[in-house]
Amino acid sequence: MSAMTTLLRRELWEHRAILVTPVVVGILILAALLLPIVAGTFGDVSIDGLPDDLEDLTPEKVRAIWTVAGAGLAFPFELAMVLVTAFYLLDCLYAERKDRSILFWKSLPVSDAEVVLSKLVTAVVVIPAVTFAVFAVTSLAGWGITAGFLSSLGDEGSMLVAGPGSVFQGIVLAAYLFAAQALWYLPFYGWLLLVSAFASRALLLWATLPPLALMWLERAGLGTNEFAELLGHRSVGFLESALRTEDATAVTRLSNGDTNISIEATGDVWRLLDPVGFLASPGLWAGIAVAAAFVAGAIWLRRYRDEA
Repeated sequence: MSAMTTLLRRELWEHRAILVTPVVVGILILAALLLPIVAGTFGDVSIDGLPDDLEDLTPEKVRAIWTVAGAGLAFPFELAMVLVTAFYLLDCLYAERKDRSILFWKSLPVSDAEVVLSKLVTAVVVIPAVTFAVFAVTSLAGWGITAGFLSSLGDEGSMLVAGPGSVFQGIVLAAYLFAAQALWYLPFYGWLLLVSAFASRALLLWATLPPLALMWLERAGLGTNEFAELLGHRSVGFLESALRTEDATAVTRLSNGDTNISIEATGDVWRLLDPVGFLASPGLWAGIAVAAAFVAGAIWLRRYRDEA
């Protein structure tokens, strides 16, 4: 356990983007909230009556709006987390061969499996945890800024404010989705680790060209798109598996043949969460099996491939 802790600290020390990136995203979001508020303050903003469609807002609807807004704030953090994780995994094993630091680490009583697994744990646990912590702070700070400004506008502005408990529910939903996404993306992470252990240059090409080639060969040879659909489902399928979406969405077939999908704003996120269904999902365990094969390949390559 102490060896793994040391290895995880090494990853945080060597890859500062793990912390810097979500902090920058949080600062930009808070700045985006503050700038119009500061500008509006100088303009003596006031609310002279709510619009007709807002006059029917109940406290329950206001809490639901704050909950959904709080969860929606996680999207830029989630995007940043995926990008940081992808580039981290592509670089982590390649860089130590390129700068020959692998020779130092191989001289220590640490196995190749421990090193590779520490990088996988960093991607699956550490990066989401760091990103979530910054997101949670940003959410609470954003609530304080926005709620304070609305409350300063008088009674009608105060009607649009809900307590921090609503934001907390959005934070809980985001934490659950961060964890579900990290597990669901294990095959992607394992593949990037394998590429990092194998490729000596052009890592992005090695990461993207084989899947693209497989899609082209399937399309040209069989006329199907099963592999492309599989990758598409692997990219967003965790939402379907991790959430009870039927409780929050309504699908309507329009007369012109189009489909209208509406999402109900809810202040009760607990009924949306389906951790048992997610953990029992065959797609999750199939992905874990594929990821295990990729990680095993990365461990084997690190053991015998010392130079870039």
